[in-house]
Amino acid sequence: MLTRFVRNQLIIFTIASIVGVAVMLFAYMQVPTLLGVGRLAVTLELPESGGLYRFSNVTYRGVQVGKVTAVNLTENGAEATLSLETSPKIPVDLRAEVLSVSAVGEQYVDLRPNTDAGPYLEDGARIPVSNTTVPQQVG
Repeated sequence: MLTRFVRNQLIIFTIASIVGVAVMLFAYMQVPTLLGVGRLAVTLELPESGGLYRFSNVTYRGVQVGKVTAVNLTENGAEATLSLETSPKIPVDLRAEVLSVSAVGEQYVDLRPNTDAGPYLEDGARIPVSNTTVPQQVG
């Protein structure tokens, strides 16, 4: 037979354990990132896909800041949807280049700012095709 004090301790320990495991799973699985919390959705207009695919990396000054979440063909080329972290702030005045990791490697998007000053990219922003470059086709 458990005393009231021991029963209350067990209940508190059980609740604390469940909350602790839930928080650890939430952080480990990066649920906020999967749900798009704290991320910017930016559309990159391209003259062609340039070999980009879903889950390609996006870098800003050599540091990974996001992923390509979709690549769709359009009448004028292609559009890539980028999911970017909200920090660091990325200026609107930039050049987006599709580059290769190596000679035969996968493609990634490198965001290269022309200035450090604002305005900065916001959720729903578009990077026009005039500010993008893709690698030359071989063959």
